[in-house]
Amino acid sequence: MNDDGQVLRSLFMSSDKWVHRRIQTIDDTVPGRTKITTSLDLTVPKNKTIQGSLGHVIIPIALLPKRVMLSWWVADSSGKPLTVLNHTTSNKLVRVMLESSLKIAGVDVPTSSTDQDRILGFIENRDNNGVTTNKRTSKEVLELLKTSSMIGEKKKIGLVEDLIDILERSWIVLIEVPDSMAGRRCIIKYGYDLQITMEPVGIRRDNDSYNLPVEDPGFSRSLHFEVISAPELEIYDFSLRHLNAKQSRDRVLADVKNVRCVAHLQNEIYIPRFGGAELQFRLRPIAYGIRKFTDVALFSVIILIIIATIIRLTSADWFLL
Repeated sequence: MNDDGQVLRSLFMSSDKWVHRRIQTIDDTVPGRTKITTSLDLTVPKNKTIQGSLGHVIIPIALLPKRVMLSWWVADSSGKPLTVLNHTTSNKLVRVMLESSLKIAGVDVPTSSTDQDRILGFIENRDNNGVTTNKRTSKEVLELLKTSSMIGEKKKIGLVEDLIDILERSWIVLIEVPDSMAGRRCIIKYGYDLQITMEPVGIRRDNDSYNLPVEDPGFSRSLHFEVISAPELEIYDFSLRHLNAKQSRDRVLADVKNVRCVAHLQNEIYIPRFGGAELQFRLRPIAYGIRKFTDVALFSVIILIIIATIIRLTSADWFLL
């Protein structure tokens, strides 16, 4: 299992080497529910593998926040369902992955099961659909990290601190694929629904702005986004923004203008692992919807006012001729 921890750490931390492209679709056309669908273009690693059930290997395909996800599914390019590892198995793998990372950072991890539960017990590698009574935090493991023999190497220590942080608030999606796929390029898709609607940030007349966080933008080599709005709305400004360490807006990586109700955006600029990013787009009523009706009504009123003014200013005798 320790070897599996090293392999998983390598697969996860270097995922941009074998996950070539990620295409994410955000569909907000159904009231009260946002549908997220992601397509991964990847080459299943061949040299470093984790054995799953008979004839299968285990790979990580995503880092997602812990929240309630409905209608969760994973499938290959033909639509055949793929197995997501159960909570017990994935928890063990993620624990030994963190243990491996701590050892590389010069930390001696206790071997007794009691101490390991105390230090690594904060890990709950699953979404929030399942009921959990785990109240542990990462405080114990962060204290242990201070005993590292490499405490002066800030880059190594900082990377482990980042890993601990994301494991506390996120989960690594681990799936099984047939071992015959090792070394082959393929497409894997997954999706889920969120019981939320995207709330505007900074509402302005005819200029509603929406921000959506991008989970682990550095997981793949390139990113492609598609946002689908309700048919009566149009997306007229769509951008991907890279966030700095303070989570404030830093730079615009890509943007498009005037794209109607379906927007596409492509980014191939390198984003560091665990770096922050967000999608920002602005909506307004589409021309043939509310806005056009308002324009027609306003134009009609103006014409009526002009006609009434002409009648009042013109001699009534002229109209009697």
